[in-house]
Amino acid sequence: MTENEAAPKTQVNSEDEIDYDKLRTNWGLNVTKSTVRLKIWQILQLFGEMNVTQISNLLKESKSTVSRHLGGMVEDRLVSSRVDESCCEGRIPPKVFKINTDIMSKGSMGEIEDNFDNEPLEDQINFIKAEIQTNRSSIEMITGIMNLLLPVYNEVEELIKEGTEESHKKAVKLFKKLMWKGQRKNKDTGELEKYDHTTWFMFKYSTSEAHKFSKKIEMLTWKLLKEDFNLEEFESERQKLITEHKKVKELEHSAPDVRKKYGHFCIDMPLRTIFKRNLPDSKK
Repeated sequence: MTENEAAPKTQVNSEDEIDYDKLRTNWGLNVTKSTVRLKIWQILQLFGEMNVTQISNLLKESKSTVSRHLGGMVEDRLVSSRVDESCCEGRIPPKVFKINTDIMSKGSMGEIEDNFDNEPLEDQINFIKAEIQTNRSSIEMITGIMNLLLPVYNEVEELIKEGTEESHKKAVKLFKKLMWKGQRKNKDTGELEKYDHTTWFMFKYSTSEAHKFSKKIEMLTWKLLKEDFNLEEFESERQKLITEHKKVKELEHSAPDVRKKYGHFCIDMPLRTIFKRNLPDSKK
C-alpha cells in the first residue's frame, strides 16, 4: 500500500470534534498504509520520542520523505508532536514526535468490548471491523519483525560454515550479543554488567482447559497488582490454581491424542538492537 491508498483520512480540528471510535476502527489500516509509515511507527515504539533527523538517520530515508509520512501520521492521530525548546539554544528548535496513545485509551470501543452482546448491531459491526484491521496490522508487523531476525540467523550460520577459528569466534560473539545472556563491560565504570538478550520462541497447542487456566492466571496477576488486593484471598485462590494446574498438565501429557483447540505464540527478542543491526550501512 502507498501513503495515499487504503485507509480513509480522519479530519480532526479541536479535541471536541475528534471521533476516537472512528480513529480506532481505522487504526490498523492507518498504521500499515505504507512501508515507511510502518517503520516509523516501529522506531517510535522502540526508541521513544524522536525528531525528523533522528528518524531519517535510522531509516536511511530523506528528511522530506520522513516529514511527509509523519505529517500523515499526525493527521491520522497515530503520533503527536511538540517543539523541543530545550534542544538547541540559539537555533530553531526541532519538532519531536511520539506515539499517540489516545486512540486506544479513549472512545467507547472498550465499553463495547465489555458488553458486546447487548450492543446495537451497528456498534458490533464497527467493533468487529476495528478488531480485524488491528489484527491485520499486527500480522504485518510480526512478519516485518521476523524478516529482521532471519538475516541475523543467516549471518551466524555463514560464519559457522566458514569453519575457521576466527569465524567461529565471531559467530559466538554475535550469538551472545543478540540471542543469549552474558556479561559486558560498562563503558563509563569499566565494571562487568549482566545483560539478557535472549531471543526465545514458543508456540504450543492447548486444550480448552489449559486456555481457561491461562486466563485465570492472567486475572490473578492483575489482582495482585491492585493496591487494595486481599492477601488472604489471593493466597487461597493461588492454592486452587496450583491444584488445577496439576490436573491440566496431567490431562495434556497423559494422552497424546487429547484434542487441542487453541494455539499460543510467544516471542522475546532484543528488537531495538536487532532493528539497528539490519539498517543499511550499519556497523557489524
